[in-house]
This record gives sequence, structure tokens and C-alpha cells, in this order.
Amino acid sequence: MRFVLNFCDIPKRPKPQKNENSLDGVPFPLLCQALQNRIFRDVFITTIVWFAALIFPITTLAEPNVAIIVDTSISMREAGMDPERSSLLVARLFSDIVPGKLAVIRLIELSEHETDLPSRSTGQMQPCSDDPGKQCSMIERTDDWDAIMREKRLGASFRRSRGDKAFKRTLEKHLRQDKVNSHISLAMRAAEGALFGVDSSSSANPDQKHVVIWLTDGKVGDPLATRRAVNDLRQRDTQLEVIVFGQGDPGLPRSWGIEPHQVDSPTEMMHSFTDIFRGIVDAPYGIDDLVARKSRFSMESGVDEAWVVVYGDASLSDAWLDGPSGRTATDYAADRWQPAGAYRVAYLDHPQAGQWRVGITGGGSNAAYAVIQRAALFPVYFGPRNAMVDIPITVVAGLVSAADGPPISDSSILDDVVMSFEWNGKKIALRDDGVFPDATAGDGRFSGQVAFDNSGVVDANVRVRSRLLDKTTSVGIQVAGTFRHHGADPYVDLGEMGLGQEQCDPFVIHADQKGDVPMELASLGRLPSGHELFLRINGSRLGVDEGFVPVPVGARFESCLRTSERAASSVFDNRPSLSLRVSGSKDPEHRVTIHMSWIVHGLSFLQRWLWLILSVAAVMVVVFIGGGFIFPHRFPRGLAVNFSPEWEDMDELQPQPITQWKGTGIGFYRNARAYLHPDYRLSGRATGALAMILATTSGVMVTSTGGSVLYRHGVSGDWEEIRGDGVRFSSGDIFRIGDMGPFFKVAIRA
Repeated sequence: MRFVLNFCDIPKRPKPQKNENSLDGVPFPLLCQALQNRIFRDVFITTIVWFAALIFPITTLAEPNVAIIVDTSISMREAGMDPERSSLLVARLFSDIVPGKLAVIRLIELSEHETDLPSRSTGQMQPCSDDPGKQCSMIERTDDWDAIMREKRLGASFRRSRGDKAFKRTLEKHLRQDKVNSHISLAMRAAEGALFGVDSSSSANPDQKHVVIWLTDGKVGDPLATRRAVNDLRQRDTQLEVIVFGQGDPGLPRSWGIEPHQVDSPTEMMHSFTDIFRGIVDAPYGIDDLVARKSRFSMESGVDEAWVVVYGDASLSDAWLDGPSGRTATDYAADRWQPAGAYRVAYLDHPQAGQWRVGITGGGSNAAYAVIQRAALFPVYFGPRNAMVDIPITVVAGLVSAADGPPISDSSILDDVVMSFEWNGKKIALRDDGVFPDATAGDGRFSGQVAFDNSGVVDANVRVRSRLLDKTTSVGIQVAGTFRHHGADPYVDLGEMGLGQEQCDPFVIHADQKGDVPMELASLGRLPSGHELFLRINGSRLGVDEGFVPVPVGARFESCLRTSERAASSVFDNRPSLSLRVSGSKDPEHRVTIHMSWIVHGLSFLQRWLWLILSVAAVMVVVFIGGGFIFPHRFPRGLAVNFSPEWEDMDELQPQPITQWKGTGIGFYRNARAYLHPDYRLSGRATGALAMILATTSGVMVTSTGGSVLYRHGVSGDWEEIRGDGVRFSSGDIFRIGDMGPFFKVAIRA
């Protein structure tokens, strides 16, 4: 592709200057004045909005993102185009009143951006596109200029906030009509970058309105590239508005399916821009007139905010509004540019309904005004969300001001509301007149009856139109088919099967069906171990309790049985096995019972469970053996005995640990015990023993054996006879066997 670069009459490279959008050098009093005009209102509004958001969760659309492309070619100076520079005045107007983001984009001179847009000269010359009297070099791109323009956004100037005075001052130079070789397609790409960023494939915020306004003389040097840029913007849901100056050619945008606004004067330019502004803020109801012809207008009820733009020639020095609440000044915004004209704007928050009058000082005989009235209302769909093919349903919608609020029923707002339900190229009117299918007249719930002829998700819209708004809400409705079973239940015989096999057999369902029907599968009884039943519907699997699948008309059904490698033997003879039914329905006509027969040669009970029986037995043996050595009670650590024939020797002998004696520990399911023998030894042998020391649940017990009488030396100094099962010892206790001894003492050594 070849482009034209001007090598003649190139201005000298200017000295480096500060950024045109910078606030450097702006006198402090101007900034202070701007703050004084806005600070109280902004703080107050922010506080109220924050408080209201906590109490009333209102759903609103994101603020708009607007890009204005101004034709700054030298041809715009010609008579019949824009020699008055009306485009500069309307750009300033939008800077003053448009909410959200705003970028003003000029055409760029290719010769001024050789570094930014790499190219190769062909060595050929031809007349410049915007000034045929000059010669320009033909060049070829050596890089992706579209991507560069999206990234660098050459020629774009961005407003920091609504009414930014520093930004407005830069527009005079920014929009100077002096370009001799420029391409609108590059400006379109810069606008794309301003609206969506660098990524050409990124999706737009669906809640944000994106608008491109193109002011042109109708001359386009690169129509194919411009058409591609326009298509890319449209694919990203961008609203494109074209304004063609008086003698400009509107043919090109019309060939793209865009009906342009054609203007012949500064007044018509202002009128077109106010129309576009109505679309940006979703306020389609328009009032426009000459002040001299009709200075009065009607403010509708239910208006949340309104703008009144008064414009005329440069002599317009003042304007005001007289209404039911008194006089309102046009001090929201004001500007003038000689000879294009001047404008003044009044902003009204929740204005009183009734008659208002516009008054002006100066402005000329063609002074005019435009009223933009906006209501923060939107349509909402109340339901239903599900339907069936060919079965009529009553759809209900309304107009609300909050997502979870009640429908608006104020007759002063609804008197001219037209609401419709649209789907698949069809449309019905929704009414609130109390006539079937509407339940109650005047309740704000608009109703209509529809029947869908196809199943699946139907993409529909609820659209509302009135003097104040024209909005659409999208809604998805899940439409299911209809199904009525008749005739005999299907029967499936799968024959004989073995282990690890799958057997399927087709069957036919006799039913009246329209559209796809969601169906689910349930089992009618408990299956033997290792058996799994399921269906194949057009080759797709549907298992028991696995949700639903859409079943089309004429679907092919197969009933299947799968056995595992350890499946049990089973015989089924014409038994009701499966229930195929419409999802969520209990209607008998929506259910098909499938009877089945089969013989499975599986494993016997012992073949299937012998391994488990043996495993359990082995575990029980291990537990039994382990328990024989775990559960018996042991002697406490350090338990020792002094065993002597004489009382006097007890304190002189060293206690001997019981565990040093053989046989005194635990046995298999036997507590630890130690027997005292006449030879003053301890053992685990009971034969001939005189006494026994035994570990028990309640502690260590001392008891007699072999008919011997056992005594314990008491605190009082007397000997106490021990009877029965013995006594629980305390460390240091001394015992006597018989009337004369021997003696022993039981203690726990540290």
C-alpha cells in the first residue's frame, strides 16, 4: 500500500514545548477559581451518592467513553466547509458537558511523524491528498501503522475532567486546520486505542457506551483502510456518528450503512451535537427551537437531570431559564469563538415538571436552544426464565430505577411508554391494561403472551421507548421441548454376559416430541455388585443420577449393562430396571420405564469374598496374639523386695528388684506375679510358695498362698492379718508369714 508524504513547504521544526495537556504555566488563580466553583458541589454530591449507595443499590451503566475525530485538513478552511471553525466550538462544548472519558483527535501530518510511522520512499511524487496544488512523495509502510496508532494514539488529546479549562485552551492549537497530507484511517485507529487500549482483540465493557464522532468534509484519501477501521470499531459495539459539513460528500459513510448528519451552518452544527449528546446520555426526547420563535418548553415529570444548551452568534452574552422553581442561570458551562458563535449551558438536577422559558441577551436572530432530559430508568424482565416449545407463556417486564426496586407505576411517567418483547425477528407488545394476559392495570408490570417454536436458549430483548428514553434489556430464556410417552414400555434383552464385559441393545420409545427435551435417568432397583446400567443416546452416555442431557427428536436409544471383573452372578427376567424421564417432571406421561433381561455368569459368594474372610481372620489372629502381651498388667518400674528370716535384718538388707528374678514378668494374657518361697527366693512358680505379689488393674496386691497366714505391720505397731484376695501395698510396708516369720518388705526404688 502506498501513501503520500509532503516534501514541500515543510515548516521548520519547532522548539521543544511542554505537553499541550499539561497544567504547567496555568495561573494559580484560574485553578483556584475552578476549585471554588466545583469543590462544594463535588463533595456534597459524592457524600450523598456514597450514602445512597449503601441504602439503595442502584444499578447504572458505566460512564461513556467518547472520541471526537476532527478533520483538520487545510481543505476545511474553504468556503462551505468550516472556515468559522465551528468544530472547535462544539469540541469545547463536549469538553464542558460530556460525562466520562473524552479524547479529541486531529488528523496527523505524515511528514511530522516519520520516526513514529516507519516507511520507505518509492521515489515517486503525486499531488497531496488535502492540497492538490502541492507535490507529495509516495511511500510504503515498513511496519504495522495501525498497531502503532493504537499504542501511541498520535494526534489524540485527553481531557482530565469535565470542564477542564486547561484542556479547552489547548484545543485551539490542537485543531488547527493546516494538514496537507493526512489519513482518516490512522485517526480511526488512534480513536480505537483511546477507547479500548492497545490490544485490538480485547473485549469492551458491555456496560460502557463507546462513541466515535467524526467531523469530516467527506473526502477520504484511503477509503479501504478507513472502511476496515470502521468495521473494527463496529465489531466492538462502538456507536459511530458522522457529521458532514455543508458542501462535503455524505456518500462514503452512507455506503457503509451510516446515515450522517449534514450541516450547513454553525447553528446546525450545534444542533447535531446536542442530538448526539442525547444518545450518549440515553435521553432521546428532544426539544429544539429558536428562542425568537418559541422560547417556552415543557419539562417532563420523572426527569433525573436535564441540560439546556443555548447557542447563537458571538454576541450571546447571557442566558437564563425561568421555571416553576424560579430563575436558573446558564453557568454550568459557557464559551465563544469568533466568528463561529457562542454557547451557554444550564444543568438541572431533578427539575420540576412544568413550563419553562428561555431568556437571552444577544445571540442574534438565529439564537436557539436544545433541551436534553434524562431519566435514570431502564427496563427489567421479571420472568419466566423457562418455557416449553409451542406452549404459551406470559412474559412480564417493567420499568425500574433500581435493579432490586419495584416497577415504576407512576402514570405521569408511563403514559407514553411503549414496551415490547422481541426474539428471533419477532415482536409483541407488552401491555399494562388489565386485559388478559395482564393481571392488573396500572401496576407497572407489562405483560404479553408468547410461544417459542424452537428449544434451547432463546436470546430475547425487552425494549422500552418513550419521550424520555429508548433502552433495551437482554434476557435469555431456556426453552425445552415437549414430550408425551404413549404405547408400551420398551423391553431390552441383553442375553448372557461374563465378567468385564459391556453389552448394549437398541430400543424404541413411542412418544410425541417437539424440540430438544432435557431427560435424566434413574434406577428402579438395587443392582447386584459389579453391575452398571446406563443409556447411549445418539452415541452419548447418560448414566444413572448423572444429571440430564438434551434429547433431540428422533434420537437413537441403546440400553447398556457393564460388568466388572468381580461382578456377582445374576439373572434378570423382564424386570423394570430404568426410568428415563423429563428432567424435574413427575408427570407419568413424561416417564419411560425400561424393562430388561440378562444372565451374568459372575463369581460365587466364596469366589468374591473368600479373600476378605481370610483377611479378616488373619487380622483377628494377629490382634488376639498381640493382645495377649499387650493387655496383661506389669509391675511398676523400681518395684523391689527385702526377704529375711528375722525382723531385725529387714533394715540392713538391700531391696532386690523383682524383675531380676526369672518368671516374675507377664505371660500370655497373664498379669505379672512373683511367688516368695521358703528358701528366700522369688520365682514365677506357685508350688510351695508362702506368699504372692501380683500386678492388677487396681495396683500391686500382696496375698498369701498354700494355707499360710499373712500379716502386715500396722501404723500402731500391731500385726494385722490379711484375708481374702490380699491387700494393695504401700511402699515400705512390712509383711510377716505365719506367727514367727519369715518377713518381707515391698518398696519402690527411685
